Amino acid sequence: MRTLLIGFACVMLTAVAIAGEPAAPKSLYRPMTAYATAKAEGKKTAITLKIVETATEIRMNKKVAYKDEEKVVNGKKVIERVPFEVAYTYQVEVPKGFREVKLTGIDVKARDTAGKAVTMKKLTEILATETPILLSTSADPVDPFHLLTTKAGTVILHVDPAKLDPPAKALPVEPKAVPPILE
Repeated sequence: MRTLLIGFACVMLTAVAIAGEPAAPKSLYRPMTAYATAKAEGKKTAITLKIVETATEIRMNKKVAYKDEEKVVNGKKVIERVPFEVAYTYQVEVPKGFREVKLTGIDVKARDTAGKAVTMKKLTEILATETPILLSTSADPVDPFHLLTTKAGTVILHVDPAKLDPPAKALPVEPKAVPPILE
């Protein structure tokens, strides 16, 4: 019996070792999270998306760097590593609230996390109240790798990116002047 258990354990460990790492995604495109509602209006379906609005922010930070300085100590030349601060700037996207986008049923293609199509009738049932969804700007199904942490049954809406453009008044503003990097 003991030999049988040891043999079984070896087979299981070998199977795990052969399996190796999970496959890498074929696409690095990730869908974004949004809220959606849908309601039937006659023969058409009206879909309202709430998308996170972002803005670019320039931030400044400091880090410690080191430089070698030559000094004379007791008549001998010594190289000493001296710390100094370096300021640097970087750019980040920060959330600024939500932006609503109104679409019709012909503007979207709905799928579930298994990649199966969701009918407009079923979509209006699922999105009767404001519901979190995944929003994809690609017509291709989302790579399963990017859905590993997504709850089964989550709706994925595929929308042409041109339909999601922000209004003209929301054009980006030129960033303010940033102080130069100091050494």
